[in-house]
Amino acid sequence: MRLRDGKADYGWISIGLHWIGVVLVWTMLFVGDSIGGPGAELQSAMLKLHTTIGLSLYAVFWARVLWRAKVGHPQPLPRQKRLYYRVGKVFHYLLLAGIAAMLISGPLMAWSGAIPLRLFDLVVPSPIPESPGLFAAMRGLHAAGAAVLGWGSLVHVMAVIKHTVVDRDGALDKIMVPLEKPGLPPTV
Repeated sequence: MRLRDGKADYGWISIGLHWIGVVLVWTMLFVGDSIGGPGAELQSAMLKLHTTIGLSLYAVFWARVLWRAKVGHPQPLPRQKRLYYRVGKVFHYLLLAGIAAMLISGPLMAWSGAIPLRLFDLVVPSPIPESPGLFAAMRGLHAAGAAVLGWGSLVHVMAVIKHTVVDRDGALDKIMVPLEKPGLPPTV
């Protein structure tokens, strides 16, 4: 069982962080979008749920971002077109930047708006003074990060479909299980 990335594929650490990240990002986007729903009670409950999930898994989100920044991307598979590989690599880093933007802007937005963070029933008060200007900037960054992650994820899924159905280059196999021989489907 290979934990680390290979020359042209991902190891189990990258694969696990990727799929955990997929579930967490989509969960956070859905819950975060629900904060604007009707009724103050629902809004408060969804905000508490959003911050509880985010704070509980804050280290996992950062692990996802920092692991890829440290390890980089495996090389393209033999059947992967170099241009698509380069575009995909830049796009992956854009998605990771979206996650990082959310991790930074979320707490700063709340705290600069005098909104304590809630982790279950634990209240984390703001360590910084209220600042409407910082609040507006962080709210804008948070919204931009959410847009990058939401729309970017949809584009990413379309690219996966293209790689799988049209190109048939094995790119999806790289993030499913570590490959024994780059360019060939995995043997499970």
